[in-house]
Amino acid sequence: MAFRIATSPSHLGWRPAEFWNATLVEFNLALEGLTGGFQAPTAFSREAVRRIAAASGKSKSIRKLPTNEPS
Repeated sequence: MAFRIATSPSHLGWRPAEFWNATLVEFNLALEGLTGGFQAPTAFSREAVRRIAAASGKSKSIRKLPTNEPS
């Protein structure tokens, strides 16, 4: 049944090789997209970001600031 859904032009339209090479996760995601069942995860709230930042503590930046000096 899964092979028919994957290879049918009216469903996923995959070639047989694509079906056999796909992982179960890829197949499930494709089915979710086909049926419209995919729901994006919720974004972090500002409060969640604040809690994560507070738990991480302060650290020195690893990014160097640009200088105006010629090289």
